Amino acid sequence: MKRLIYICLLSSLLPAVGCKKEWDIPGMGDPEYTNVYLVQASKIQSYQLEVTEAPDTILLSAGFGGVGTPDGNLEITLSAALHLVDSFNNARKTQYLPLPESAYTLEGKDNKLVIHTGKTTSAGSPLVIRAFGKLRMDKEYLLPVSIAAVNGGVKVNEPLRTAYLIIKPKPVLFNPTGWQMLSLTSEEPAEGNSSEPDNGKAIAMFDGKNQTFWHSQWNGGYAVPPHILAVDMKTSRTLSGISLVPRQGRVGAGGNFKGVKVEVSADGTTWTAVNNGAPFELPNTDDRKFLFFPEPVSCRYFRIVIAETQHIWGGVIFTHCAEMTGF
Repeated sequence: MKRLIYICLLSSLLPAVGCKKEWDIPGMGDPEYTNVYLVQASKIQSYQLEVTEAPDTILLSAGFGGVGTPDGNLEITLSAALHLVDSFNNARKTQYLPLPESAYTLEGKDNKLVIHTGKTTSAGSPLVIRAFGKLRMDKEYLLPVSIAAVNGGVKVNEPLRTAYLIIKPKPVLFNPTGWQMLSLTSEEPAEGNSSEPDNGKAIAMFDGKNQTFWHSQWNGGYAVPPHILAVDMKTSRTLSGISLVPRQGRVGAGGNFKGVKVEVSADGTTWTAVNNGAPFELPNTDDRKFLFFPEPVSCRYFRIVIAETQHIWGGVIFTHCAEMTGF
């Protein structure tokens, strides 16, 4: 420890008397004032990751705090600390799930960060997240990563030991251009016009336009539920859910889906129920809806069964939908 001695003369009051004050200041590399920390631990980090087959990479880095710089390489070993998820949730009244171990990898050599001699930060070490097929897209996850060890007896800054990484999977919608209807129970071509001849037909849900829509039959009589629409995606895909955009600018409150059952098929003949056959309940709003499957499934075909609509309007039952795709 070095000492700085400050001497002052109080000449105006005591011409013959001086004063002496002392402050302790740390010396270069003084262990009492030296520590390491995770840079990402400075605040809670939140990442919204698009769920595709390509993995995502988050870079983690360590910092050196103190006077001067390290006089030798500092090796900081990292480890996942999933046991901290419960205490994090309890303290903040959140409900994050622990990130599954199969969904991430600490890919730095031996899980180590290195702060080199004369430097104050390490290079970034990759944390690779593989969300595709691993994470449910209707859930949010937490991965605490902690400093497990440091060489050379250097202390860890305890409040900055652990980085809390919130992972929010984001669905990536399929492009439905070219998709076809395998079968359907009802549509209404009379909704079409010169500018939108396919309006009212089921294929209007694949045109990328929220102003067009499929409509159940009303011309010559009303088709009643259940309405069944089977879709051919033209190729086998890993399907994690269905996304729907309700008809926009509805007249009155009627028409939106209330509950939707989903089934999938590899051949268009044999069908398997999703969600144990239970319907996905939908709120009566005009925003985009996501029907998240409990598990991703491989299929070429899917079909929706609309057993009930939100309201009966004008004394008749009908339903409609602007856009439909998968993710």
